[in-house]
Order: sequence, then C-alpha cells, then structure tokens
Amino acid sequence: MLFEIELEIIQNCLDKPEILKELMKHQLGCPPIRWGGIGLSNNKVLIEAIGFPGLNFKAFELKKKKIKSFSTQEIALAIIPTGLGCAIGGFAGDANIFANLMASEFDYLIINPNIVNGGAWQNIPSNALYTEGLALDLFTEGLIALRPKKRPDNKIGVIIDAGISPACLQRELQVIEAAKLIWGLNIIDIQITHSKLNLSINILPKGFSSGNIQNPETLLKAAQQLIDKGAEAIAIISDMSDLDLENDKNNDLYSAGKAPDPIGGLEAILSHLITASFLIPAAHAPTFNNLELSPEADKFDFRVSPEIASYSFLPSVLKGLSQAPSLIPIDLAETGDLSLANLKAFMAPADCWLGESFINLASNQNIQKYAIQNNICGMNLNPELMNFKNINKVNNYFELIGYLRACNLGFHINF
Repeated sequence: MLFEIELEIIQNCLDKPEILKELMKHQLGCPPIRWGGIGLSNNKVLIEAIGFPGLNFKAFELKKKKIKSFSTQEIALAIIPTGLGCAIGGFAGDANIFANLMASEFDYLIINPNIVNGGAWQNIPSNALYTEGLALDLFTEGLIALRPKKRPDNKIGVIIDAGISPACLQRELQVIEAAKLIWGLNIIDIQITHSKLNLSINILPKGFSSGNIQNPETLLKAAQQLIDKGAEAIAIISDMSDLDLENDKNNDLYSAGKAPDPIGGLEAILSHLITASFLIPAAHAPTFNNLELSPEADKFDFRVSPEIASYSFLPSVLKGLSQAPSLIPIDLAETGDLSLANLKAFMAPADCWLGESFINLASNQNIQKYAIQNNICGMNLNPELMNFKNINKVNNYFELIGYLRACNLGFHINF
C-alpha cells in the first residue's frame, strides 16, 4: 500500500517511533512487516507499507525490556536497503569488499543479506552477522538479541516453491548437494510447497521494487514443517521466470546498472514473512529457466556481473545463512548475546533514511551514525531532511573506514 504522511509529522516522531507504527497499522489494518519512504513531494513523504491482515506473527508479540548489555563485544550495523538500486550494494554483492573493511574495525558487523548476496559469489566476513531486514528492525527496537554462531553450522532448511520448473528444480538440488560437498553446510532437508506461492512484482515510483505473495500460508506451512525437523534457518527458492522479467524494461535497466533490481522488494517480503512468524533467519534465492549469457553481455554493468556469471543464485544465500545469528527474544537473552547496548556505529547510504531501523535509532545518542555521500539511490530522504541529529557525513566507504580506525585508536575527529 502507498500513502502519504506529512514530513513534519515524521520529523516530530523521531523520538517516538511508536506513533509512526500506529499510523502504519491504521493504514494497513495490521502491523507492517516492511515499510519505508519512497520520496518527497509538497512536504509529504510517500510511504510504502506491506502487511498481511489475518496472519498472526510471533514478532509482534515481543515485549520491550530495559536495554542492558549481555556482552563486552562492540558491534556495528551496516544497512544497504533492498530493492532501491543503491549505487553501492544495490546490485549483486557489490558491497562485499566494503563489508570486509567495515567488519575489520569491530568485533561483529551486522549486515543485511543485500550487502553480500551475489548469486554464486560471496565473500562474507567471518565476523559478519547475516541478518535479514525485519530482524534488524526488531534488534534496533530492542526486542531481540543476536546470538552469534561459534562456527557456521546452522541447520538450514530449504523451501522450494511448487511452481518451480523441473529443470530449475534439478539445478537447485545439485547446488544444494554441492554446498554440502564443498562447504560442508548442514542442510537438513528440503520442503516443496503444497501449492504455488503465486508471486508478483510491483514497480514503485523511481523504479523501486516491491511485490506480493498470494499464498503466504503455503510458505509458512512449509517453513513450519522444516522447523519441526530441526531447521534453524530457512532458504527460500522460487521460480521468477513467470514474472516475465526477461521482457521487462526494468530488468534491462537493472542489468545496465540504471535501475533497482525489480525482484528485490519481493525477496525481502518473503524473508520477512518467515522471520516474523518464527523468529529465525531467512533469505530468498530466485531461480530462472534460462540463465544463458545474453549476446549483449557487454552492455551489462559490472555491478551485476556476479549474477551474470552465476549458475544459480542459491550459493550466497546458503553461505550467509550458515553463519546467521540466532534471534533471541530480549527477555530470554543470556551472557554472550548481543543487544542494542552493544551497538556502537550505524552506517547507511546518504539518501534513504526512512524505515523502521532508521527511525528506531534516530534518537539513540550512544551510537555513531554515518551517512555515505557517494552511495545514493535517488530517494532524496537524507538525514537533515528527516531531522536526524549528529549524523557524520563521509564522502565514501574508504573515508568511513579511516574515521572508524581513528576512533579505534583513540583519536577524536570533528566532522
């Protein structure tokens, strides 16, 4: 659903994010599992919010407690939102190098999958906490803690959409076997949904991507079956061939590096559904009937090269989920778990500062916040406009790393 909210209302709600949540709930008739700003016109912010009336989500039953630390570890959070076409990290794992650089400055770096997923290609830092978007929202609100894995050994269950073609199914089954053979991943079982998920994409203003699932209960039933077998993380595979992306101008623009990934928003919705329902890590991998290299491959942007050079999009998802942290309700957190009290820094592109995690952190003065000026998506919702305070502007990620290193060495820099 798209609707508008006065900019002044949002600016006045930065220290009271619960008011914005109630506005979203009123518009949707239920709490949103994903929402964010799209743009600004006539001092009104266009908002997209996704909700599923009639479904009960475990995530919305969580209770807040006073923020406390369960660990001495220092962590940072880097977000590059999905489906917006951010100049860096908005394509196919094109922020992997910067994730490694940022992770080198902290005990742990929390990242959303969009930062490192690149089809079959991924170079995720060993101390990265691979955490999908709704879990980030819950963490930044103080509702959950993250429990890092001592080793990348999550028990992974794989959901496969019943709408997948036989050829795609055989390909992805071989990918799963390869992940077991080469990486030793603990993939415990697969579950084909009882019926098609019936997915659709929705291209929003400025090309930002969203989507819909007509049969969410089918997805959640398959997830429950895997969880009953011991799954600690869920990978989702669905066939995107029927969405006619090959003939979609938005897909052509994406391949040329000129528009957001048209399926990115839909992928986020699918993983959000799993996390909201079961409080476990989840991520989505699309599959396509035809992955042959186009004769016009020289027109592809280098940032999508990992996908162009991929046999499957599943490997990076499986690798990330293998080391994803457990999501622990804050009242069940134990010594060694990571809470909001451990968060020392937050980094994000310069012009998309409106979403659940952004609002949750707006008034937290214990966290250094960095806006990376050369990473933009065209949304034009910058921290100053949204009335965020004490934001450190850095020109690029290399400058950011310099400031982070200076802080770690005890030097205090005035921006």
